[in-house]
Amino acid sequence: METNWQVFFIDGLFLLLAAGIGLWFKAWLREQHEIIDQRLRVLEVHQKTLELLSARLQSACLMLEQLVEAQQPAETQPGRAGRAARTERDNYQQARTLLGQGLSPSEVARRLGLGLAEVETLGRMMRRGE
Repeated sequence: METNWQVFFIDGLFLLLAAGIGLWFKAWLREQHEIIDQRLRVLEVHQKTLELLSARLQSACLMLEQLVEAQQPAETQPGRAGRAARTERDNYQQARTLLGQGLSPSEVARRLGLGLAEVETLGRMMRRGE
């Protein structure tokens, strides 16, 4: 008879230990879930900030493009290596053509005598579909 009570007692202790481990694991999972949710909220704030910055940069880029298009070419720029003189608009059009053919922005800038930043901006506008 005593053996039965000892077995029941040991089984009860084992069940309590298993339940304790299960409850601890559940609490640990809840804590990890809260940490992940907090990190996701921070990332969402960062994403919204980046979207606003991107929109501002796109509008600034569009405004710069409109300013360049609105300018009437006052004088022509000589090309490199004895090329015929071209207006800025012709340079930009040719830069778009060369970029469309797959030339690198640095090569296009070198060939046309344009700034690398100008050519890279044209490339970004082309990729955006403008």
